[in-house]
Amino acid sequence: SVLPEGTRTFSKGYGTTFEGYIKPEYEQEYTFSAVLSETDERVRMFIGSVEVLESWSGGATQVTGTYSFESTALHDISIQYINFDGTSGLDVQWEASEVGREVAATTPTSDASHC
Repeated sequence: SVLPEGTRTFSKGYGTTFEGYIKPEYEQEYTFSAVLSETDERVRMFIGSVEVLESWSGGATQVTGTYSFESTALHDISIQYINFDGTSGLDVQWEASEVGREVAATTPTSDASHC
């Protein structure tokens, strides 16, 4: 498999940061969910400088958080992900009262940095 540019590899795993922009359809609170394949994976998600999702100490396969968008403009988003060993997988979704649960589509920036 091909890993994103800027990915750090470990003896049994890897870590990466996905950076880009997200554009909400409505000005309202959204609930974000990150689903991980295994409990040894880690994830953190920021919108701007606000931490929205955090499962950095491990042990969870799903984490949720909320963020209130005050505009429908593009917002910076950063998702940090680490897989220490075994199967890897990350699915980030969002939902709001006007929008059903769906994959949180983002527009990537030109470079991804490592975590």
